[in-house]
Amino acid sequence: MASTHRISILLFAAVILTITASVLVVASETLVVGGNKWQWRSLYATDDFYNNWASKTRFQINDTLKFSGDPVLVVTEDEYQKCRSVHPIFFSNHTTVDFVLDRAGFFYFISGPVQCEKGLKMIVKVLEPKAPSPTASTASPNAKSSAVELTGVHVLPALLVGVGLIAV
Repeated sequence: MASTHRISILLFAAVILTITASVLVVASETLVVGGNKWQWRSLYATDDFYNNWASKTRFQINDTLKFSGDPVLVVTEDEYQKCRSVHPIFFSNHTTVDFVLDRAGFFYFISGPVQCEKGLKMIVKVLEPKAPSPTASTASPNAKSSAVELTGVHVLPALLVGVGLIAV
């Protein structure tokens, strides 16, 4: 009987951990630069075409930008303004490029100087990760709530101690 009870508690703990872990994972997206029917080409570039597209999109850390067409350079803000870079942060002249947005903040993309002058450039702002919403214990340090203490990963150690699998 005690063995069945321990197995039930372990299964419950595993379910709680799985749910907690799945809530913490943020899905990333692959986004085609300019939208699904457009490509990264000076042919489609107007003064603000790519910046208009980027401004309507919410970029998260680990999203992937899919470029198709002309060369891609990631540059500094100053190089972006000048449409020139001697030492870009990233460069690719492949026809298809996947670029992972690996941090929050601004990314400045250009193509070659001639294409950039025609409008083939874009600024992407990657949002900061969402901070977890405050719980009762962080919102009010004097408030006591056993429900807060028994959520998430705190459940497993309490359960394992309760069934005698680990000692305190």
